[in-house]
Amino acid sequence: MQTVAHSNFTTVKTEGAILPPDLLQRVADGKMEGLKPADYHLSPDERLNEAINRAWTRCSAVWQSFNEQRQKLPAADRGTSLTRERWLLILFQELGYGRLPFQRQLKLADGTTYPISHRWGQHTPIHLVSFRQELERRDPTIKRSPHSLMQEFLNRSDDHLWGFISNGLSLQILRDNISLTRAAYLEFDLEKMMTEQLYADFTLLWLVCHQSRVEVGADPDAPATPSNCWLEKWSQTAAEQGTRALDALRGGVQEAIAALGRGFLAHRANSRLKEKLRSGALSKEDYFRQLLRLVYRLIFLFVAEDRDLLLLPEADEQARSRYTAYYSAGRLRRLAEARRGGPHPDLYRTLRRVFFLLRAGYPDLGLPALGSFLFSDRSTPALDELDIANSDLLNAIRALTFTIESGVRRPVDYKNLGAEELGSVYESLLELHPFLNIEAAAFTLELAAGSERKTTGSYYTPASLITSLLDSALEPVIADRLAGTRWDADDAEGTLINADKKVKKVKKDKKDQKKSAKIRASSALSAPHPTSSAPHPTSAEEAILSIKVVDPACGSGHFLIAAAHRLAGHLARIRTGDDEPSPTARREALRDVVHHCIHGVDINEMAVELCKVGLWMETLDPGKPLGFLDRNIQCGNSLMGATPALLRQGIPDAAFKPITGDDNDYCKEWKARNKKERAGQLSMRFGEAPWERLGDLAAAMAQLDRMGDKTLDEVRAQEAAYAQMVLSSDYENSHLWADSWCAAFVWMKKPESAGGFPYPITEQVFRRIERNPFDVAHWMKAEIMRLRDAYQFFHWHLVFPHVFGWGGGWGADDAEETLINADKKDQKESAKISATSASSAPYYSGGFDVVLGNPPWERIKLQEKEWFASRDEAIATARNAAARRRLIAQLPQSNPALYADFMAAKRQAEGVSHFVRNSGRYPLCGRGDVNTYTIFAELARQAQSGTGRAGIIVPSGIATDDTTKYFFQDLMETGTLASLYDFENRNGLFPGVHRSYKFCLLTLTGADRPAAAGAQFIFFALETADLRDEERRFTLSAADIALLNPNTRTCPIFRSQRDAELTKAIYRRVPVLIKEGTPQANPWGIRFFTMFHMSNDSGLFRTREQLEGEGWQLDGNRFVRGEQAHLPLYEAKMLHQFDHRWATYDGLKTRDATPAEKNDPAFLVQPRYWVRDVGVDGRLDDRQGWLLGFRDITNTTNERTAIFSILPRVGFG
Repeated sequence: MQTVAHSNFTTVKTEGAILPPDLLQRVADGKMEGLKPADYHLSPDERLNEAINRAWTRCSAVWQSFNEQRQKLPAADRGTSLTRERWLLILFQELGYGRLPFQRQLKLADGTTYPISHRWGQHTPIHLVSFRQELERRDPTIKRSPHSLMQEFLNRSDDHLWGFISNGLSLQILRDNISLTRAAYLEFDLEKMMTEQLYADFTLLWLVCHQSRVEVGADPDAPATPSNCWLEKWSQTAAEQGTRALDALRGGVQEAIAALGRGFLAHRANSRLKEKLRSGALSKEDYFRQLLRLVYRLIFLFVAEDRDLLLLPEADEQARSRYTAYYSAGRLRRLAEARRGGPHPDLYRTLRRVFFLLRAGYPDLGLPALGSFLFSDRSTPALDELDIANSDLLNAIRALTFTIESGVRRPVDYKNLGAEELGSVYESLLELHPFLNIEAAAFTLELAAGSERKTTGSYYTPASLITSLLDSALEPVIADRLAGTRWDADDAEGTLINADKKVKKVKKDKKDQKKSAKIRASSALSAPHPTSSAPHPTSAEEAILSIKVVDPACGSGHFLIAAAHRLAGHLARIRTGDDEPSPTARREALRDVVHHCIHGVDINEMAVELCKVGLWMETLDPGKPLGFLDRNIQCGNSLMGATPALLRQGIPDAAFKPITGDDNDYCKEWKARNKKERAGQLSMRFGEAPWERLGDLAAAMAQLDRMGDKTLDEVRAQEAAYAQMVLSSDYENSHLWADSWCAAFVWMKKPESAGGFPYPITEQVFRRIERNPFDVAHWMKAEIMRLRDAYQFFHWHLVFPHVFGWGGGWGADDAEETLINADKKDQKESAKISATSASSAPYYSGGFDVVLGNPPWERIKLQEKEWFASRDEAIATARNAAARRRLIAQLPQSNPALYADFMAAKRQAEGVSHFVRNSGRYPLCGRGDVNTYTIFAELARQAQSGTGRAGIIVPSGIATDDTTKYFFQDLMETGTLASLYDFENRNGLFPGVHRSYKFCLLTLTGADRPAAAGAQFIFFALETADLRDEERRFTLSAADIALLNPNTRTCPIFRSQRDAELTKAIYRRVPVLIKEGTPQANPWGIRFFTMFHMSNDSGLFRTREQLEGEGWQLDGNRFVRGEQAHLPLYEAKMLHQFDHRWATYDGLKTRDATPAEKNDPAFLVQPRYWVRDVGVDGRLDDRQGWLLGFRDITNTTNERTAIFSILPRVGFG
């Protein structure tokens, strides 16, 4: 039998999840560890309730006396002494703290002081203030509010984890909260508790706030640190149980969608729904999407109601009561808990009515006008006129509302639901596919092998990693932007002086000018924007709101929401002057930050919608509509789009390389024709710049940024202005031109007689579209638009013109001229690649200030097994790849429609790969076995401004792999790598990734803010706490890389700063073995070679049985016959570090040599094979004596490690 956990404490308020309501209820019920009398330092014969009752009796009398005295206190008396001496110090005595000693201030290790009034022991600060002082507001007599003061102290101190603040009327428990995005604390309303004599609430206060809860030593076997206390143990238990609850919530969301899907199909009034599904007018995927949007709406209401942010602030009590009792989502949750429901559809009809009223507002119910796509008639058109039985709706509500743990049904804590939880739930949904049976009214979500997100290598990101990236990528940009401003509107003159100093400094350094010019030249060829100048913000508030942040693979928006909270914290502090602003100030700042600063792109439409929902939940402000996010959060393929510079260059000949479905001869013919057309166009380049054709697009988008969004009319005005802009002829024609450039790469290139088109998009056709978009043949325009939709072309400079500024600056001509004038020694391939790389643009010339994200980690190749998983189980589960290919080969006869879909999907995957490799968009990473993470890394660099930063999570191969060496080399040479922090996933930071996998936090800086001292590195970190270990951190410059890895210029790996410095010192003294390139250097006279290949040369090998059968005699580990000999063939597994007798063959298996064998100088290891001595001599030429050999594979995580040994003159394979 299931029981239900409730929380009925009317004076207890929880913010954040450090001590959530569910945990507090378990504390009150005595179901948590650490609640024995001995844990509270009571005697063996003493009971908890007796101690609590004694404290209650005394505190009740003391409160009554204090309350009477405070009401009589003169207004001129602050009342601090009265509050402390007559109430709070006595309360803390009853909580076991004794007489708290007064402290004028507490000091941190760095000398910073905080005016915190009291402290218990060494680790627990307690700040007690007057009843006249609000805890979350400052007044003219203090610099910071008590809440801000304590929170900042805890955040900055390594020796203090938990703290208390109280003004006598309220008491708050705070925890170090630096890694969280929202305020987190537990508050007791002392005034209500004592006035209304709420003993149960006091009992909870006593149990949670007692001295024993913060006393170090909860675990006697653990170190004596602040984290070894009962409060922290309970908080960690809540976090662990929250993780399990999140897993249960994932299942609940899936169950809710399935219940709704079945319920709508089962209701007899919904015949039109069944007809649409049968006819294909509504696909099962669209049905699933609309069900998911309905769940989004429900979750949104749950969160808004639980945070008390939904209803109008001015709504009267009657309207609030009416909504709560008859219309709220809370009512549905209460009904779902109490009853199963019947066949009537009245609950859903009421819910539909609420959704409708939220579009424009309804004051009689206190409902605001939220607007937005989420509640519009375009969101769930197939569901809006349907009915569903109360039983089915309540089943869905119940699945969303409760989780079951150990037979106890616990409510989901929607008040503290964040982007991490919402996104994690969504990630799980992407692994599922809808299956339905219309006649049986069956609808299920089933797991298929691979899905839209998991098969693309995307894994949900832990909050600790995001926090670290915000520290390295966002915070420096904020500091840089604020450096030129004062928190005062009168500082225009000072700002100009600071700006002038910067200009003078740039002019002074001629060397840096040349370097910057080279980088700008490279930018223009592949970056998505020309350059222009923009005004520097003159106030701190403007500075924060001018920062543009983007995640190019945003998913559910986890990174964006975290960045928005970080920016909003800065903005709220600037506006209020308070170091820890109130929740209201933060919420108002967050809404402005999301409107002005936050941008995202994702290829998945439902991810984009969820990202918007997450942002709306975070920015919900009572009485205000949901913000207009269509211009900020976009759907498209971030990797596949044109740039102004590439548009100016035209259609490259490489566009005509054939992919699946193309005719090779046809491609050769049109490639040659395109080459001639390009030669003819050279003399005509270039007239009007591509960005000049857009007219006032950037200005129009910037105007949208300045429009208000406080009322529904203002939001609708934004929607209308945006719609007018994107429907303008200039905008549409510019998109058509850019789309045609992308379409040229994926155009079906075969004769019209074979199913192709009259002609492809060549340079001449492309220029005709440029000159007159209305002159495009209808069939060609239709195909361009089809390809646009299929590949989701995304042109950054068109979608975000206000970010990528227009007018003047670097174009392709400027870039080409700079490259032509470069030193001839720089014309080598690596230098060319560097010169054409997508670096950053000049200061305030365009680009995002911060690029963040954890992009997908996948190869750009169709994964057959995953593709067939939801289409043909036999093919998906084939025994091996060969068997799978045989089954696919049979499809043209057995299932031609599926085969056609497969070939189209294969062509599309090849089309993306073809574009990435041959368009010139990704000159550094579009090579080799392309992985999307490398392309996203180059895109992040292109998209950031010259003064911006990019912080992304990618596999560590970005710095060590051969395919990315040019990218890493360019980062180092231009000084644009700020830091690379490498992690081994041994502790499961990414649970879905193998524990030996290595990834890194990669932070890039703009070309105008190079890392002068070099880049910072940490390797083999296991947790983000390792990033604070200075012994692990080391710095490498481009010169260091050239010294240590002169041939590959990839990143060397060290475990500590000491190892790095020692290695550099050795390399400065000892020359490299071989320096490749021109001129080649071989100071040691070394020649590398492989003597025998184990597969190719296997015909030369002889086994012991073969040789003995031919009459050869074993002598030591050589076989001899007269003057002839067979020498042992050593394999890598037989040697180790300076040990050529590490392992020996014992039959067909190897074993390590024993210590006794190694102590015997006559002991020789035995091989598996032997080879003729003449074969060895012929390969060794005139080499004499012993050799130096190495094995380059040591284990799966040390692929860059080699083990060397001195070896005898034998065979090696």
